[in-house]
Amino acid sequence: MIIPLRKYIWMDDKITEATQIDENIFSQGLTVYEVIRVIKGKLLFLEDHLKRFENSARNMGFQLSLSQKEITYRLYEMLHANGSLDGNIELDVNYRPDSFSPKQTFVAWYIPHHYPTEEEYRQGVKTGLFYYERKDPNIKYRNIDLKEKVKIFIEKNKIYEALLVDDGGAVTEGSKSNVFFIKENQFFTPPLSKVLPGVTRQKIIYLINQQNIVLNEGNIYVKTLNTYEASFLTGTSPKVLPIAFINEQSYNVNHPLLHFIMKSYDDIIESYLNEGINGLNQ
Repeated sequence: MIIPLRKYIWMDDKITEATQIDENIFSQGLTVYEVIRVIKGKLLFLEDHLKRFENSARNMGFQLSLSQKEITYRLYEMLHANGSLDGNIELDVNYRPDSFSPKQTFVAWYIPHHYPTEEEYRQGVKTGLFYYERKDPNIKYRNIDLKEKVKIFIEKNKIYEALLVDDGGAVTEGSKSNVFFIKENQFFTPPLSKVLPGVTRQKIIYLINQQNIVLNEGNIYVKTLNTYEASFLTGTSPKVLPIAFINEQSYNVNHPLLHFIMKSYDDIIESYLNEGINGLNQ
């Protein structure tokens, strides 16, 4: 069973009270999902998340039955019912093509979240290499096998995040994040074909290109990790988070380019929040 963090959820065509959600909803058919951050009552970069949501469904072989406008309305209706509290929400759609009448079930709810502390932003976090190659990395789908294995790995090694390594020995992404590296005033990140196209990742690439800084998208092999000066994670919850260690390899958490990206991304968030609230009136 899934225990929602807040009282109200969105289930299909209504906002309803729920103390639990039956996980069997997602056990059959196809399920794709998004995790979206709520700040000051606004769903951060919602348009980007819904675009990826649509793409994930399309890549799994189906079209969403609701438009972006309809999904937006329902999400904000659910937020308002819960008092528009800050946090993270999960949005899922389950599609059952083999049923007598093919059906899509939409569910959204507040989920537990962990945001980095100020100390973690200052001092960076520890990460570890986890050898696992994701199937269809461009699709955000439920992968219970990976989730459970990574949870054990992170707890055992007392680290913040696991960095996935593919069968060719290349670092691809974090279990819940994307990863970047810095060397000789250039940025490096694994290629799009091998990672989930993170919304935060897209914003960081925009910032890098805006400053005409060189960005190299290509394989980053484990054997080369000691050649980079700095590294950082990007994602919905961590935003831009310095990496202090990958296994025993240390990195400079005070690198000027890293701090520039951290501040610039915070500025993008602030600008987005000041644009006006998307919600029930749209």
